[in-house]
Amino acid sequence: MPRGAAEIVTRSGDATMLAAQLDSGPNGLTTGTAAARLAERGPNSVDEAPHRGALRLVARQFENPIVLILLVAATISLVLRQWIDAGIVLTIVMGSAALGFFQEYRASAAVEALKNSLALTARVLRDGAERVIPVREIVSGDVILLSAGNLVPADGLVIGAQDFMVSEASITGESFPVEKRPGIAPADAPLGERTNMVWLGASVRSGTARVLVTATGRKTAFGAIAARIAAHEPETEFARGVRQFGYLLIRVMVLVVLFVLSANLMLDRPVIDSLLFAAAFAVGLSPELLPAIVSVTLSAGARRMAADGVIVRRLEAIENLGSMTVLCTDKTGTLTKGRVVLHEALDPEGGSAVSVKRLAWLNARNQTGIENPLDAALIVAGEEAGFGSPDCVKIDEIPYDFERRRLTIVLSEDPAGGHLMVTKGAFVEVLDICTTLATGEGEVSLDQTARAGLEAIFRARSEEGLRVLAVAARRFAPQPDYDRADEVAMTFCGFLVFFDPPKEDAAATITTLRGLGIAIKVISGDNRHVTAHVARAVGLNAQAMLTGAEVAAMRDEALWHLAPRTDLFVEIDPQQKERIVRALQRTGEAVGYLGDGINDAPALHAADVGISVAEAVDVARESADIVLTHRDLEVLRAGVEGGRRTFANTLKYISITTSANFGNMVSMAIVTPFLPFLPLAAKQILLNNFLSDLPLLAIASDRVDPEQLSAPQRWNVAEIRRFMIVFGLVSSAFDLLTFGLLILVLQADESVFQTSWFMISLLTELAVVLVLRTRRPAFRSWPGTILLWSTMSVLALTVAIPWLGPLSGAFGFVPLSLSTFVAIVAIVIGYIVATETVKVWLFRRRTGHVSLPGSGQPFLDVEGDETVHVLIRANPHPHALRHGVSRSLAHYRNGANPGRIRAAMAW
Repeated sequence: MPRGAAEIVTRSGDATMLAAQLDSGPNGLTTGTAAARLAERGPNSVDEAPHRGALRLVARQFENPIVLILLVAATISLVLRQWIDAGIVLTIVMGSAALGFFQEYRASAAVEALKNSLALTARVLRDGAERVIPVREIVSGDVILLSAGNLVPADGLVIGAQDFMVSEASITGESFPVEKRPGIAPADAPLGERTNMVWLGASVRSGTARVLVTATGRKTAFGAIAARIAAHEPETEFARGVRQFGYLLIRVMVLVVLFVLSANLMLDRPVIDSLLFAAAFAVGLSPELLPAIVSVTLSAGARRMAADGVIVRRLEAIENLGSMTVLCTDKTGTLTKGRVVLHEALDPEGGSAVSVKRLAWLNARNQTGIENPLDAALIVAGEEAGFGSPDCVKIDEIPYDFERRRLTIVLSEDPAGGHLMVTKGAFVEVLDICTTLATGEGEVSLDQTARAGLEAIFRARSEEGLRVLAVAARRFAPQPDYDRADEVAMTFCGFLVFFDPPKEDAAATITTLRGLGIAIKVISGDNRHVTAHVARAVGLNAQAMLTGAEVAAMRDEALWHLAPRTDLFVEIDPQQKERIVRALQRTGEAVGYLGDGINDAPALHAADVGISVAEAVDVARESADIVLTHRDLEVLRAGVEGGRRTFANTLKYISITTSANFGNMVSMAIVTPFLPFLPLAAKQILLNNFLSDLPLLAIASDRVDPEQLSAPQRWNVAEIRRFMIVFGLVSSAFDLLTFGLLILVLQADESVFQTSWFMISLLTELAVVLVLRTRRPAFRSWPGTILLWSTMSVLALTVAIPWLGPLSGAFGFVPLSLSTFVAIVAIVIGYIVATETVKVWLFRRRTGHVSLPGSGQPFLDVEGDETVHVLIRANPHPHALRHGVSRSLAHYRNGANPGRIRAAMAW
C-alpha cells in the first residue's frame, strides 16, 4: 500500500476521503477517466525481472578475469602473427563460452515455460455498471469485484465485504486464510496486519468484496519487490572467488613477465623473440582450460540434475550450492506440507476424544457455506477415522458469519426422535453460548473454575502455534427451522486442534544437511508460536529466535552479531528477509535461500544461491538460480554433494596447474639471464602447457575423497596462493637441479637443454597430478579411471617425443643420450618423493581432532581454519567449540545450552 494512501485512511477514519483523492466513488470510475489515467500512468503490469536476452547471456560468459587474461594473451599473439598460438587460446575460450551460453539459454527457456499469469481479466465497475476488462487496464480508483477463486489483480482498500477470506501465503507466509473487512489500520502496520487491504497476487478463498484500487503495477507491494530485484545482480560466492583468483594471477603474471622481458632486453636478445617469450609466459601461467573445465563439469552436472527434476538457471549456481554454509528457508510449503490438517480432537479435560472428532466431521460434512481448509481437514480426518457416510439427515444450517464466528448444523439422527444441533467455531464465541460441560459422568454446570480450565487448554495449545476451535452441541425437540437465537444453553464438548504439518522427511533432511556442514535458518512471515512449533518438530532450536520488530529496531552491526546465532526469524517482512541474508553474508557465510512466495523474491535475489520450485509465483522463479520441478529436499541434498564434488575437482585443477606453471615460470625467469639462449622456445612452452592440460580435462570425473564432501568448499585465495608458492618452489628447486645437471655436468647445448627441460617439466607436471589431487597419501586415494589412463597416455607420449622424427623437429627437439634420459627419470622420481613428503607435512600440521571430556575418542576431525568453523556450526551436540584466529581454544555457547568441552588438537 502506498504510504500516502495508508496515512489518509488512518487520519480520516473514512475511506471516502481516499476515494475522493482518487476521483472515484462507490460506482467506480467513468470510462473516460479510466482511459486517461491508463494513458498517463501505464498498464497494470509488473516486470518481475529484467529479461536475460541472448546477447546478455553471451556477455556473461566473458565477465571473469581469467577469461579476460586469456583474451589479452591471444590478442598479443595475433599482433605478433602467431596464428597457431592465438587459435589454441581462442578456441578454448570460445568453446567454454558456448557451453555456458547454451546451458543457461536452455535453462531460461525452461523457466519461461513454467510461467503462469497472476490474473488475466477482472470484474470492475465502470460508469456504475459491472464490466470484465483485462487486468492490464485496471487503474487506481477502479472498484473491483472479487469472489471465491479470484486472484487479486492490484493493491486495494476493502470498502465492502461479506465472509471475505483471502490467502496471503505467497506474500506474508501465513498458512491460514485471513479475514478482510472494511476498517482502519495503522500506517506502519506490517502487511499481514493490514486487514483492510488486499494485495496483488493474493487469492480469494471465500466470500465476496468490493475493493477500491489504490496502487497498480510497479507501485504495488508486489511491484516494490520486483523493483528491488531488478537491480544489478549481487556478486555470488563463486564469482567473488573467481575474481579474487584472477587478481592474484594478474599480480603474479605482471611481476614475472616484466622481469623476464626486462632481462631478455638487457641481454640484447631479439625484441620479437622476447615479446613472444613474454606472451608465452602469460599464457603459461594462466590455467587456460579453467573456463572449459568449469563449463564442461557444470554442464554435465546440470544435465544430471535436470533428469532429477532440478533446473539450473545459472551454471555457477551448482558450485555455489556446494559452497553453501547456511540454508535459509521459508516455512510454509518448504518445511511444512502447505496444507492444514486436524492434529487432534480433545475433550474438555484435554484428552483425545473420538466423539468430538465425529461431531466436527458431521458439521463439516453437511455445511454448504464458505469453503475453507479447516472443514476440508475435518472431512479428511473423518474418512481416515472410518466414519463413512453420515447416518443422519440434515435438518437446517445456520451459516458462518464474521460476527458470530461459528457455524451450526442441525441433524436428525433418528427420524422419529429429536434433533441434534452441532456448532463449531472460534473458542471464545462458542464458549459464550455454553452453559454446561460434557464429562465422562455426564453434563455438569459450566462454572468459572471450569471456564478457567478450558481457557488454560486453549491458551496452551495456541502458544504452541496451533489453531484451536471449539465444538458444542444441544438436543432439541423437533421444530420447523432454526436460527441464531437457538444457539444458547449449549454443552461444551471439546476442542479441535489444527496445524500445517511438517513434511515427513523435513527432520531427516535437516539432520543430513547439518551433517554436511550447513546450518539451517527459518525466515518466516508467520507468527512466532506457529514457527516455533514447526521448528521443534523438525529439530531446530525454537529458543534461538528473533522477531521482525526486534530486527527492525537493530542496527546492522547488531544484526551481523546475532544472525549467525539465530535459528528462527519470525514475523518478518520481505525487506527484512533480504537484510538477514545480507547480514549473514557480511559475516562470511555463503548463503542459500529456499522459497516460493512473492515475499521470498528479494532474499532469493540477494542470496549466493537462490532456490525455488516450479509452482512458485513468477517473481520467485525469476529470482532463483535453481528451480525444483517438484518439492524434494533430498534432491537438494544430492545437489549440494554434486556441487561440492564439482568444486573440489575445479580447485584441484586450479591448485595443481597454477603451482606447476608458477614453478616452471619462476625457474625459467631465474635461469634465463644465465643462459646464452632461451630455456624453452615460445612454441615449446605452449606445447608443454597444452599436453599437461589434456589429462586435466578428465579431472571433472575424478574421485573425490569423502572428507571433501563432508563440509562446504569455499574459495580461499590465500590457501591457493600458499599451495602455489610451496609446491611451485619445490618444482623450481628440482628445475634448478636440472639446470645445474644439464649445464655443469652434461654440458648440454641449446637443443639438448630445451628437450631435456621440456621432458622434465612435463613429466613432473603429469606426475604431480596424481600426487596432489588428494590430501591423503597418494597410494590411499585411487584416481578416476579416465584421469589415470589419460595421464599415463600423455606421459608415454612425452617420453617418446624426442624420437618422433618430423614432429620433434618441428618443435626443435632432438633425441637424448641414455645417460641424459636416466638422469631425467631420476630427477622425476626424486621430485615425486619430495612432493609427497611436503604434502604430508603441509596438511598434517593443519589437521587435528576434538575429544569429549574423559573419552579420549575423536569427537570430530578438523582440517584447516574454515573447516573447523563449519564443523562447529553444524555440530548437533549442544556444546560446540569455536576455533579462534590465533588457533587458541575458546568456549562457545550454542543457543540455550551453554557448556564446555575440553579439546586436544595436534597443530
